[in-house]
Amino acid sequence: MMVTAPEEATGSSRKMTEEPITVCHLFSGDLWAGAEAVIFNLLTCLRDDPRFKLIAVSLNEGILTERLRREGIATHVIPEDRHSPAGILWRTARLLSGRNVAVLHSHRYKENALAWLLAKWLGVGAVVTTMHGLPEAPTNSGRHARAVRLRTALDFFILKRFFDATVAVSEDMKRVLIGRHGFHPDRVRLVRNGARFPQECASPTPRGEYFHIGTVGRLVMVKGLDLFLDVAAVLKGTEQRVRFSILGEGPLQEQLRQRAIGLEIADCVDFVAPRPDPFPFYRSLDLYLSTSLHEGLPMSVVEAMACGKPVVSTAVGGIPEIVGHGDHGLLVESRDVAPIAESCLRLIRDERLRLAMGERAAAAARDRWNAEVMAEGYRQLYDTCVGVRGLALARRLKTHGRQLVERLERRRALAIRQRPGRLTRALNEARSILILCQGNVIRSVFAAHLLTAALQGKRKIAIRSAGLATQPGWRAHPRVIARGKALNLDISRHVSIAVTQAMVMDADVVLVMDISQLVAVTRYFPRARRRTFLLTALASDVPMDIHDPAGQDDAAVDACLDHVARAMKPLGEILAASRP
Repeated sequence: MMVTAPEEATGSSRKMTEEPITVCHLFSGDLWAGAEAVIFNLLTCLRDDPRFKLIAVSLNEGILTERLRREGIATHVIPEDRHSPAGILWRTARLLSGRNVAVLHSHRYKENALAWLLAKWLGVGAVVTTMHGLPEAPTNSGRHARAVRLRTALDFFILKRFFDATVAVSEDMKRVLIGRHGFHPDRVRLVRNGARFPQECASPTPRGEYFHIGTVGRLVMVKGLDLFLDVAAVLKGTEQRVRFSILGEGPLQEQLRQRAIGLEIADCVDFVAPRPDPFPFYRSLDLYLSTSLHEGLPMSVVEAMACGKPVVSTAVGGIPEIVGHGDHGLLVESRDVAPIAESCLRLIRDERLRLAMGERAAAAARDRWNAEVMAEGYRQLYDTCVGVRGLALARRLKTHGRQLVERLERRRALAIRQRPGRLTRALNEARSILILCQGNVIRSVFAAHLLTAALQGKRKIAIRSAGLATQPGWRAHPRVIARGKALNLDISRHVSIAVTQAMVMDADVVLVMDISQLVAVTRYFPRARRRTFLLTALASDVPMDIHDPAGQDDAAVDACLDHVARAMKPLGEILAASRP
């Protein structure tokens, strides 16, 4: 079970007889893509919940508004091509006036600014947004690039300063928002996307006359579809009976068609127009290939998995959180054509493996990434926003309290560094050591293997690692596996484990990576506080906190592993020399 902070509000304990919470969703509605599918899935899940009353406001007519109306959801359009920003604000305020809106939920940067201004105008108590994807990097350095950077800076300023919550759709996105963009951890909530699946598409199928590889997405730069075509060219040169399809539209469509002609694969690549129901397309595939530069938590990958299709993908964004490498498909760390093509060839040539991965992918998607699971996360978020009175005061008190606890834990950690006798005695007597980090894929797994190797069988002691905020089944980071191989340590079979109370209570010594994790252990496992220490406690020559390098480049991961190795050396020496 993942360890997360308890909810601040009573959530589902709200009485059914209370007035329903009115939630207004603001969105652009000009496209039908992943974000629009998520909005549709969420609103249709919440439609029949008596605790909520829904209002949808779109800035454009489109597929989303048509489908919402067919589902009986109150949907209003204020066309942005007919009204100025001030006109949109005035008309939306007039529409919502007197409707007792409790939560404004926006979905992109324009709607974020609109939601903030409406909240001020109408006195709405809570404003939240869903970050469906991180801002795409500008493709040039001219006026357009400066405008994009300014727009993003303004959007993030509004979100950080005035919004009650920003929803990240993946753990990777949450880390980036907090670590790179300075969002306050208390204002970033993780709610992973969820999809709706037709029952008849759950089972993987044997290949037909041609092996069919496809992908779904907007034809834009961030989807990396030039790499998809490069991989197709390599596979076409190796396997004759293979064809490829790209479902979607966008500004790069003609450029991609010309690239296919240049690669001499135009005869086996189809560009398919988007449609509201993509599942017949998924069912036609044998393999789903994603070559994106970055993703939040892509609905297309989830939907393909639900149809029993294994996934070959670049290991970017939230994709490793849904695709287990070797379980539901194959993940590739680089953007080189060769390893991606080799992964595809492996599944083309091994039908038994492909079908087995497809079965596991379908089961995982339907169990973990369905729309109802997502909707429950948003129910809790809305209840929290509405149910906690004096939210701003509570947040300030919580922040000051956390800062006080962190100062106390840092003071305790410094005292142990100066007088390490208690830790040394605990290590000498220990028969079980638990090493914790966040994801259990980089720091703790590497430390546990180093410590086991240092003992060389000289002492019987159980050494385990786990994650404070992980999902069971994640593989170790490739750089960790490579470093372990260089040290004759086999880390390739490691899968992440979420920490449990039993694990903590069974350990004689608990080692964590930084002060924030000392605070977390104190909060969730207070009885283990005196047995919990920083991994660096005995290595006074290294920085005290070993920071999480997740989402950073290989150089940052390598530096982190060096930090861990230096911290582990005195611990290993004490344990190897002692005889409990």
